Amino acid sequence: MSRNSRARLGPILFMVALGVAVITVPLAGPIAATTERRLESFPVDAGRTFLLVLKSCGRSACPLVVRLTGGSPSAQELPLEWGVGRGPAARTKPDINSGVLGALSADTIPQGWTVGEEENAVSTYARLVRLAPGRAGLLVTQSGGFDHPKRRHELFVAVGPRLRSEFAIQDLQGPSWSAMDAVDLGGDRSVLVHVSTFEPGADDQPDTLEVSRHVWDAKSDKLRVMDAAEGPAVQALTVGKFATIAAARQEKAAKPNCLGAFVVVPASSLAATGNPKDIVLAAASDRHAEIEAARARVGKCAPGLPIAIVSMSQRKT
Repeated sequence: MSRNSRARLGPILFMVALGVAVITVPLAGPIAATTERRLESFPVDAGRTFLLVLKSCGRSACPLVVRLTGGSPSAQELPLEWGVGRGPAARTKPDINSGVLGALSADTIPQGWTVGEEENAVSTYARLVRLAPGRAGLLVTQSGGFDHPKRRHELFVAVGPRLRSEFAIQDLQGPSWSAMDAVDLGGDRSVLVHVSTFEPGADDQPDTLEVSRHVWDAKSDKLRVMDAAEGPAVQALTVGKFATIAAARQEKAAKPNCLGAFVVVPASSLAATGNPKDIVLAAASDRHAEIEAARARVGKCAPGLPIAIVSMSQRKT
């Protein structure tokens, strides 16, 4: 069963897309007056605010921009990589393809905006992130496409009165999926967790499940990849131990409402202690409560299958 049509298992399972692009772009410049619609605002502090703005349409697309106001006499803005087609902007709830909800996650993410219809529709979700004391960002996730929906995650950062694009990750072509979460560490600090999968669907080729964590580095004043020893750990819930990839896929297909959110991977791909001969069904989350809740559900809908929780090794990107 494809990830596009599978039933959600509940709380958030992040699955890591195979391509990662870290992008640093020039600081934004002043903006020109134009017809536009301000979709959302996100106060940074007493003087600055992030805005998500839908600008007037050109011949083929309508630009979406992130704007920082209040930091300087001229507001700063940067465009999102994916513009949108013509049509009204409507509120939309996140789903498994949105890039903000994982396969194990509860529906707790605020609504986003969708512009366009069917294969031309693009959904955009924006979240204010407290990266470090005195440093705030706007994490924007966009999703679009029909047969194989794709996701793009980009972090915009307020640097004093200026706005810059700090980081971006986009799904590769093919049956890939990803989601990105911002986990509050307390003390105005957060870690960004990107989880992705690639599901070829072949009986002789396993899926992939990868994770990377990113945190603000005060010394360099940039986002960096967290070391494996740094917390919080990302965990995987594994179900079953199968001798072959085909056997694991058959079990998943037989219980789509229970196991449809899981991918088929070698146990050794999740952690160094995994047995390379064991094939398991796996799903990942950076939130332990989601893992525990999923374990309880799977125990009821797939009784008799061994279930385990493992700390995942991180792919450094």
